[in-house]
Amino acid sequence: MEPKKRWDGYTSFSYLVAGEDYVAFDLVPQIGRVEPHVVPLAAENEARAQRLLRANVCISLHEHGGIAPADWGDNDAYIRQGREWYGYEGLAASGLDAVFENFLDGTATITSAGGWKWDDVIYDLGMHLADLAHQSTMFLGTSVADIERAHATGRIAMIACIEGAAPIENELDRLDILYGLGVRMIGVAYSESNQLGAGVRDPGDGGLTVFGRKAVSRMNRLGMAIDVSHTGDRTAMQTCDLSSAPVFLSHSGARALYPEMKLKNDDLLRAVADTGGVIGIEAAPFTTTIVGTEHSLETVMAHAE
Repeated sequence: MEPKKRWDGYTSFSYLVAGEDYVAFDLVPQIGRVEPHVVPLAAENEARAQRLLRANVCISLHEHGGIAPADWGDNDAYIRQGREWYGYEGLAASGLDAVFENFLDGTATITSAGGWKWDDVIYDLGMHLADLAHQSTMFLGTSVADIERAHATGRIAMIACIEGAAPIENELDRLDILYGLGVRMIGVAYSESNQLGAGVRDPGDGGLTVFGRKAVSRMNRLGMAIDVSHTGDRTAMQTCDLSSAPVFLSHSGARALYPEMKLKNDDLLRAVADTGGVIGIEAAPFTTTIVGTEHSLETVMAHAE
């Protein structure tokens, strides 16, 4: 059967000259990096799965589609160069119509070892968009219509996201700048607290700050989605109460099933749903599993059920 998506053969930054424009690193392969896991289905169920994949708009609410160096010891130098190669081939093989892409996020340590610096985030975003502009498998998606167009034309919409709002510091207008650059979803906090509110890693959660409340309102007015996946419970609940638009848990799950702080309690899951938002079930190791089980595809599906 013909694949749902076609990779155009482009590899990142191939419009430049290796050794002259950038330092080349050996990277992990996009296809065959791990052993494939084929779900054993009867012929009629396999046909049904293929029909569902092709007939429906398929979205991943949270991705980091970059390619890592083959030697992890090269990673710091690779990131400091400011160019992260992107997995166009692998994403085409996935059959997805849209990916909410979070780039290097707090690991974009181009000028600082701390990460989350405004200059580094803009540098990282700009480099990825320059790379994106030189190929045809994917395009920058900024609307629901773009996601539908990707599905209709056999391409993939990249929805630019930033997983935490620390880079805006205390500047509301930076949200407008990011929106202008194509960013369509931002997390309130990435595990550690910032000017907006608390992250899940910090022991105290004082809720949304005054600035955080202004930021939620600004994102609503811009039409920028708000993600609370890494946000503390109280801050996330107040975000749901305040937001006039749907709130997202782009990659999370139920803490009642597995005691991981990044997962959410039932009250917060209901609050997100009550905004009209969407909860994406994460499949990262040892987050969305069930107590007393080994983490596997089956336990992720059981968690979702």
